[in-house]
Amino acid sequence: MIALVGTWATDWPRQGFPRVAVLAIVLGIAYTAFSEWLNVYVRQSWAYADWMPTVTVGGIRTGLSPLLQWLVVPTLAFLAVRAPNADELFITRQSETQN
Repeated sequence: MIALVGTWATDWPRQGFPRVAVLAIVLGIAYTAFSEWLNVYVRQSWAYADWMPTVTVGGIRTGLSPLLQWLVVPTLAFLAVRAPNADELFITRQSETQN
C-alpha cells in the first residue's frame, strides 16, 4: 500500500507497475535490514550463529536469508502478476464473481 500511495499509481497494475514493484521491494529490504539491526543490536533478541550467512552493509551485519527473501519472493510475485495472461485472468475472475 505504501508503494501504491508513494508512487500515485491510481490505475495499478496497468500503469506505474515498475515503480510500484521496485519501491515495494526496496521498502521491504529496508524494513528487513532495520528490523534485523533493531532485534540483533539494540534489543539483542537474537544473535546470528556462526554458520548463518550474513552481509555487512554500512558496518552493520545482517542476515543474508531475510534480505534474499525480500528480494526473491516479491520479485517472483510481481513477475507473476505482470505475466502476459495475468490481466486476462484477472478480468475473467472479476467478471465471474459479478455474475
